[in-house]
Amino acid sequence: MASLGDDLLVHSGFPTNDRDAVFFGPDSYRFVNFVKREVPSLSNVRSIVDMGAGNGAGGIAVARLLDGARITLVDVNAVALAMAATNAAAAGVDANLLEADCIPDNVDLVMANPPYIVDDKRRQYRHGGEMFGGAVALGWVRQALEKLSPAGVMLLYTGVAFVDGRSPLLAEIAQECRAARADVTLTELDPDVFGRS
Repeated sequence: MASLGDDLLVHSGFPTNDRDAVFFGPDSYRFVNFVKREVPSLSNVRSIVDMGAGNGAGGIAVARLLDGARITLVDVNAVALAMAATNAAAAGVDANLLEADCIPDNVDLVMANPPYIVDDKRRQYRHGGEMFGGAVALGWVRQALEKLSPAGVMLLYTGVAFVDGRSPLLAEIAQECRAARADVTLTELDPDVFGRS
């Protein structure tokens, strides 16, 4: 169990070696702080999707900030959704649960903290796929651009690999947003978290 504000949240025990482990660690806190900082500036949010919700921490925090909005916690991991259901119930948050890898149609806010590491064991909570770990994030951005309501917003918290001073993920996201005529804003939170020399 971990504490987050006044909440106690269940998650997998450490070390999180199982393929379907439900990780909760420093990035989880950063993600929650990020969405809590950004959400107050949004208006007319009636439906929220926490994509790759894990144990539900982010969705629970945002549901409290947007009283009356419908929250859906989406994850491909059934173990994660069971933990998210427990955590939401303990927090008094009414949440829909969806075991899937797709964003439902016509949502106002998609928030996501996708896996972004290239993991040899391909554990769901860690492995971000091709593009130096950015493939999952890019796939979710593409889905959001198709599924968001006309004034919808996506809050994406992810690690970004740079190779020779360039990020393939950021370049692809910018291209997708230009094609969809969507605005994109980038904020760097923690430079070089996993840097190696």
